[in-house]
Amino acid sequence: MAINQASMFFYPPRCRQRLTPDPEALTDEGKPVQIAHSEPAEGDGDDNPAVSGGEVKEWLKGRGFTIANWGQGGIFERGRVHSMFGVEKEVQINVSEEAGEIVELYCRFTLTHRPPPPLDEWAEFVSSLCARFGLRLAPDGIGPCSAAEFLAAVRANRNYQDFAGG
Repeated sequence: MAINQASMFFYPPRCRQRLTPDPEALTDEGKPVQIAHSEPAEGDGDDNPAVSGGEVKEWLKGRGFTIANWGQGGIFERGRVHSMFGVEKEVQINVSEEAGEIVELYCRFTLTHRPPPPLDEWAEFVSSLCARFGLRLAPDGIGPCSAAEFLAAVRANRNYQDFAGG
C-alpha cells in the first residue's frame, strides 16, 4: 500500500543535507533507512546570509499556515483534505532552527485520489518560498528550488508514483 504523502527537505544556502544510516530501521530492500540531518555547507556557505526563522514563520502565516497545536511553534499546517486515512492537513511544514536561523524545512504534502493533489498550486507555493529565502531542494539542489524542479521531484517520489498508480 502506498503512503499518501510526498515529503521533501529544503535547505538554506548555509546548510546542506547529511544522511546517516540507522542500522535498526530497514527499508523494504533490507537496507538501513537514511536519516536526514542538516550540517554546515562546505565552501562559501558561511558567506551567505542567515535565513531568519522568525521571517520564515511570518511568511508562512501570511500564506494561510497556522501553527500546529502539537508542534511547539515549529510546525505549520495549511488546508484540510479527505485522504485514505480520513481528514488530514494538506500541507505540513516543520521549521528547524538553531539560534534563530533556519537549518532545514521538512515539507509534507498529502496525496489524494479525488480530487487529485493540486501539484501546480504546491509548485507555485514552493517556488515562491524558495525564491524568497534561497532554499534548495535536497539532496542536490544548487539554487533556489523552482516550480519545475519541485514537480519533477514529486513525480519521481516513490510514494507519489505508488499512490498515483493505485
